[in-house]
Amino acid sequence: MSIHIGNMIHEIVKKRGIKALAVAEAINVSESSVYKIYHRESIDIDKLIRFSQFLDVNFFLPYFEQEPLKTMFNAQVENLDKQVSQLSAIIEQKNQRITELEKLNHSNEKMIGLLEELQGKYKKPEGVQAKHKKP
Repeated sequence: MSIHIGNMIHEIVKKRGIKALAVAEAINVSESSVYKIYHRESIDIDKLIRFSQFLDVNFFLPYFEQEPLKTMFNAQVENLDKQVSQLSAIIEQKNQRITELEKLNHSNEKMIGLLEELQGKYKKPEGVQAKHKKP
């Protein structure tokens, strides 16, 4: 399938009822250049960007759906999907480790609380000193 980008642009402009002069002003070309673009199978990338912005249409997508770009981008997407899966697994492992550490921290806080409670119960009365043995 061959892409005739000029026809695609012209069809969208026509459906929206936009005058050639308005298109020309928006993409910064003459009105006669707009008509020439409508008949072109391909146009400069900078003009294609301006058309995409003006009409709010991604005119680059049709190119990505053709070979060899399609295969190239599909391979990149597959590679990125694998990376996302690997990173998701790592995140899951880290989240499990965080949960384990939070439980351990909670247990440690309980033990500290119990030790402090026990320490408070068995405090020596004020004024009592420990007996030291003389060597």
